[in-house]
Amino acid sequence: MLLPWGGGLLGLTAHAATQSASTDLSLTIDSIIALSVTNCDTTSDPDSSRLNIHISPNASTDTYGANCQVLSIDTNAPGYTLSTKANSNDATNNLTYQNPTTVSPLPFIPALPITNTPTPNTGTPTNPTTLISNSWGFAVANKLGFDSAYTTNPGSTSPSIATGKFANLPTTGTTIADTTTMPISSDNFTFYYATSVPATKMAGTYSTTITYTAIAKPVPEPPEVFKFTIDTRMTDTLFADGDTPITNPAHFAGTATTFSIPTSGYVNAAVSHPYTWIINCGDGTPDRAVSGTSHTSNAPGVNGIFCDYGPTGSNTGPGEYQITIKSVGAGTPGWMNGFGFYGTSGASTQANKNLFKSIDTPLTNNMRTPGSSYRFYDMFFGARNAAQIPADLFSKISTNGSTNMSNMFSSTFMDYAYNSTTATIPFGLFGSIDTSSATNLSSMLSITFARCAHSSTIGTIPNNLLSFVDTSSATNLAALFDRTFGEYAYANKLGGTPDTDINNIFGSADLSSITASNASSVFYRIFMNMPSLTGTAQIFIDTKFSHWSVPRVPASATQAFLGTGVTDLASLDANWK
Repeated sequence: MLLPWGGGLLGLTAHAATQSASTDLSLTIDSIIALSVTNCDTTSDPDSSRLNIHISPNASTDTYGANCQVLSIDTNAPGYTLSTKANSNDATNNLTYQNPTTVSPLPFIPALPITNTPTPNTGTPTNPTTLISNSWGFAVANKLGFDSAYTTNPGSTSPSIATGKFANLPTTGTTIADTTTMPISSDNFTFYYATSVPATKMAGTYSTTITYTAIAKPVPEPPEVFKFTIDTRMTDTLFADGDTPITNPAHFAGTATTFSIPTSGYVNAAVSHPYTWIINCGDGTPDRAVSGTSHTSNAPGVNGIFCDYGPTGSNTGPGEYQITIKSVGAGTPGWMNGFGFYGTSGASTQANKNLFKSIDTPLTNNMRTPGSSYRFYDMFFGARNAAQIPADLFSKISTNGSTNMSNMFSSTFMDYAYNSTTATIPFGLFGSIDTSSATNLSSMLSITFARCAHSSTIGTIPNNLLSFVDTSSATNLAALFDRTFGEYAYANKLGGTPDTDINNIFGSADLSSITASNASSVFYRIFMNMPSLTGTAQIFIDTKFSHWSVPRVPASATQAFLGTGVTDLASLDANWK
C-alpha cells in the first residue's frame, strides 16, 4: 500500500508470517551374508554336502588321495570372519570307520599330528607340513601358511599331494579369514582335503563332518550427534522467539564473526575431562577433528574450540550458524563431558554465551556419564539469548538404578533465555528421569531454572513438572530444591496471565523422605520472586508433608514463597515466607 507523506510516497510492505520445520530421514539396511559350497569336480561329485576321496591302494607303498571344495562368500556387511572345524566324535579328530564290522577296536585314519619338530606348532594352519603315513589334513590355497597351489591328482608331480603342505583341522575351529572390507562379492576359498593311506589300511569308508562358519561383522553404530545454533549478530537485548533481523533489528545488530564452542564441562564435581570430537562450524568448511581436555582457563584454545567466520576463517561474516559435534565412532559413555558453559572465562564469557541461540537435538544417554553426579551441571548456564528449551532434551536419558544424582540439574538453565519475552519451561521436560533408586538427591534441582526466562511475560511452570521426584530411597536431600525457580519468568508479574498453581507442580511426587535431619535448605527460596506463582501454599504443604508434625515448618524452607503471588502468603509460617 502507498500512502501520501508530504510531497512524496511512503511505502509500507507487509511481511507474511512464516514457519518452517525440518526432519531427519533415516534409512536402515540390514546386513546379510551368503555362503555357498561347490565341489571342485561337479561332474563325478556333484553333491556338495558330501566330498569323496577315492583311493585304490598300492600294494607296497603309501597311496595319496585328495579332493577339494570351493567356498564362496557374499555380504554387504563391513567384513566377515570365516572359520572351519571338524565335528569329530573323537577328540583326536580321526576319520572314523563307517562300515559294519566285528573288528575291535574300529580302524581309523588319524589327523595329521601337531608337533614341535622341526619347528614349534608344526602341522597348524600357519605352519603346515607334509602328510605322514596313515594321516589326513586340510589346506586352503594361498591362505595363512598354506601353499599357493594344490592338486587333487595323485599322479601329479608338480605340485604333488605328497609334497603339499597340510594342517590338522581341530574340532574347536580355526579362523581362515578375517576381513574388514565392504561390500564383498564372491570371495572364494578353495579347501583341499588329503590323506596318505598305507597298503595295510582296512578297506571301507572313513569319515568326519566338517563345518564352515561365516559370520558377518556388525555394522558400526553411527556417531552420536549434538547440534545447536548460534547467531553472532545477537546483542544482550530483549527478543521474542521467532524474531528476525527484520522484526527486531536491535537484537541482531552485532558484528561478531567468531564463536567458541564451550569446553568447560563440569561432571562428577570436576572440570578436567578429555574429549575427542568431530566438529562442523556450519559455514561450509569441512568437518575437523578436535581433542583436548575441558578447562576453565581463559587462555586462547584451552577453554573453547574456535569457529571463525571472519576474514581469517570462512569469511562468511556475521550471521546464524548451526554447529555440529559428533562422537568418534558410536561414542563411549561421557564422550561429551567436556562440553558446557561452566564458569565465566574463556568460552564461558558472557559475550560468547550471548551468541548461543538454540539447542537443536536431544541429549543422548552417553553424552554425559550415566550415574555421575553433576551430570548436567551448568551445561547451558548463562545462554541469555537462547530460545525455548526443547521438550525432548532429556527424553533419551536413563537414570534407572542410579544412586547418586547429586547436583544432576544444578544450574543447568540458570539465566537461560534470560532475554526472551516468550520463553517458558516445556511440559514433560523430566519425563524420562527416575529417582526411585537414588540415595543422594542433594542439590539435584538447585538453581536449575533460577532467572531462566527472566524477561518472559508468559513463562509458567507446567503441571506435574516435578512429579518424577521420588525420595523413597534417599538419605541425603540437602538443598534438593534450593532456589530451583528463583526469579523464573520474573517479568510475568503480579500473578499475570497465565499463572502457575503451586498445587499442580509436584503432581504425584513422593516427598515422604524429606525430614529436618536429612534435608537442610531443601526448599530454600525455591519460588522466591516468582510473581506468577499462585494457589494456596498451605494446601501444598499439608498435602505433601503430612508426615511432618504441625505446623509443618522446617527451617530448610526459608523464604520459599517470598515475592510470589500465593493467596495465603500473609498467613504462612515465617519460615515459608
